[in-house]
Amino acid sequence: STVSFTEAANEKGATRTRVMQTGGEVTEAPKKLDPAKHAISVRFVTDNTEAVKASNYASHITLKDEGGKTRVDWRGAFYRAFPQNDPPADLNDEASTEAVRAHHQAGLDALAARFGKVN
Repeated sequence: STVSFTEAANEKGATRTRVMQTGGEVTEAPKKLDPAKHAISVRFVTDNTEAVKASNYASHITLKDEGGKTRVDWRGAFYRAFPQNDPPADLNDEASTEAVRAHHQAGLDALAARFGKVN
């Protein structure tokens, strides 16, 4: 995916559109940007279950130095894509969990492609 994390993007009311590798788009807003701690928290402004089969998605990413290597800690919180009872199979808990896992993996893969090996 493509996105730019900048200090200006942390201002109240700021949003950015992220184009996913699958071609879908999500609009997200920063919740917190902490350059000193190498951390950012974002939330999806609107759900796009075509791009990521989850609702009310928010995540927190922190970069940490571990002996000259960078550790990426990426945590996500979300609800299943279909919030009502009896969700269809492609929008249930398992499908949403897998979609978020794939979303995080795609982000990690993009980091590996740009900066080198990711364990």
